[in-house]
Amino acid sequence: MDEYSVEISHIYINETFSREHEESIDKYHKYSANIDGPISTVVLIDNYNPSEDLLNLDDFLKRLEEKNALPDFLGFEANMEPYKERMLDAITDRRIQSSYARYIESKDKLPCSFMTAIWYLIRLGHFEPGPAQIRQMNGREFIPAKYLINILPERFRAVEAKTLELLANSIYSDSAYNVDFIFYNARS
Repeated sequence: MDEYSVEISHIYINETFSREHEESIDKYHKYSANIDGPISTVVLIDNYNPSEDLLNLDDFLKRLEEKNALPDFLGFEANMEPYKERMLDAITDRRIQSSYARYIESKDKLPCSFMTAIWYLIRLGHFEPGPAQIRQMNGREFIPAKYLINILPERFRAVEAKTLELLANSIYSDSAYNVDFIFYNARS
């Protein structure tokens, strides 16, 4: 088991590599030196919500490689959808479960915090990923982690708080204690 799974450079498909992604990499290099244990790195690509696709994935990965931050794995947010029923069934607080079910039914889409919870449960080994959820980047086999560290811009803080609330009110409630964040104020 990898001790730590570190998410860096979260990107939407309607974005290109930017200073925000560089800052994530800088934070990763700074903090990874202090992590005692094996580390795997991941990038989550949000291909669920944006309607416009500007991301040239090969170019993005090349930029990460130039910064010595080519991830071990890529995740694709749209590919979390097959776990929808399993996640809904895992919610132990009926009020929260009902709220998510109503949202999904009325909007015909999954909320960000819901997909993020699935993503975390995959990385922690509670949900078995398929090749659609986790893409290997360097031939390394995906091994669940004991702890997650997510290096994200400050603008994600509210969604991450909802994600932790969802995890805490699920049969995987102990997992909420294994997720940590490094938030930063992104500069233009």
